Amino acid sequence: MIDVVVLLGFISSVVLFLSTPGPVTVMVVNNSSKQGFLAGVLTIAGTNAASLVLIAISFLVLYGVLAVSETMLTWFGLFGALYLLYFALQVIKDSFYATSLSLDKAQTNKKPLAVYFKQGFLVGISNPKDVLFFMAFFPLFFGISENISLAMMILTLT
Repeated sequence: MIDVVVLLGFISSVVLFLSTPGPVTVMVVNNSSKQGFLAGVLTIAGTNAASLVLIAISFLVLYGVLAVSETMLTWFGLFGALYLLYFALQVIKDSFYATSLSLDKAQTNKKPLAVYFKQGFLVGISNPKDVLFFMAFFPLFFGISENISLAMMILTLT
């Protein structure tokens, strides 16, 4: 049996979580506006793949296959912050470069499309907001069902 109240709480939490802008939002808007719709879709696909990896890690921790240490989360958070700083500097550099040299769109479209998936994945996997959500908050909703496998499937699909 599925606990509908817990499911609705999870859906509400995810909506609130996604409605607060963060580095992923900035990256998707930046890539879409500069490189077009497909670049934005590939960026979103990369961030979703990163979310699936974080969900898998969360499940492995729940099953006791992995243990999460406070030290590891601190170092991972530091790495994530440094990568997000690097990403922010790249956005600023690209904006300055495109503005100062007045590049036409054909010159800025030289990146292969796979770059956007990779960029989305790296920002998604290193985003401290996502890591905190999937490692600390997400497991609170596993009580949606007595069958943990069913709970994991429902939460992942949701």
